[in-house]
Amino acid sequence: MAVSQLPPGVALSGNGRGYIFHDTLYPRVTSIKSFASGEITVFLPTSDDDNGKVPVSWEASMAAQRAVDDPTILSLPRTEAVATIASAAGEYKRFRGSVGSEVHDAIYSILTRQPIDPIQFPESLSYLKAFKGFMQEWRPRFHFLETFVLSDEYNYGGNLDAVAEFPSLPGKLFILDWKTSKSMSDDFGIQFAAYRYAQKMVLPDGSVIPMPRIDGAMGIHLQPTGKATPYFYDTSREIFQGFVACRHLWRLKNEMKQHKCVVRNPATLSQKEATIPLREPSRLAL
Repeated sequence: MAVSQLPPGVALSGNGRGYIFHDTLYPRVTSIKSFASGEITVFLPTSDDDNGKVPVSWEASMAAQRAVDDPTILSLPRTEAVATIASAAGEYKRFRGSVGSEVHDAIYSILTRQPIDPIQFPESLSYLKAFKGFMQEWRPRFHFLETFVLSDEYNYGGNLDAVAEFPSLPGKLFILDWKTSKSMSDDFGIQFAAYRYAQKMVLPDGSVIPMPRIDGAMGIHLQPTGKATPYFYDTSREIFQGFVACRHLWRLKNEMKQHKCVVRNPATLSQKEATIPLREPSRLAL
């Protein structure tokens, strides 16, 4: 099974921000987590000698760098030039996402003893060197690979890379997540806590089992230099409650979108108009 495939009975929603399982809609953990991420800010030097720095959004930084690095863009028709500059961040995200997917597919093939064709995974070779180094150092014993987890209580779902235990920590199960991002984010702990406290696990063959007891989570930062750095994350109940708060915000955001909660004239609103009917989470539109 390729990592890009979901277990039988699980499908992506139309816009890709949720899953459908047994006719129920489950918003994606990574989409819900976005409420905790906020805007990424970078600090750019105001001159070549680095005296003084100005904070800008990461997207604005990417756009500015493209415009400066390729002056020929400005010779394009105005609409095309603006679109080319503005698309820099989105293109970079898509590229990084494709690399991450390729690395995950290659790792899954290795762990399930499927042959690896270097031509099929051209961007993965340096990351796989990092992965092999991690395997040699930590020697994990895998219990589950590429499963889908869900919560009926809080209505969410997500893909889990692996569950394993380590010889140095016998009897304890850890969520493992392969990360190929440039850096490791603090809010990954919110993502892992959501996985940890899910209620069900859908295995690659489509069978459903109760979520096993999880003792912790590790994000493994695989770098193109061939280095792997593991990070243990706090996935306590307190962190999980942070995710639950994000889930409530997600629900409220979609309720407001559907009901167009714009007050036209408060003095003329009836009680019925002023009340937004709440619906079950599984019925929310994404």
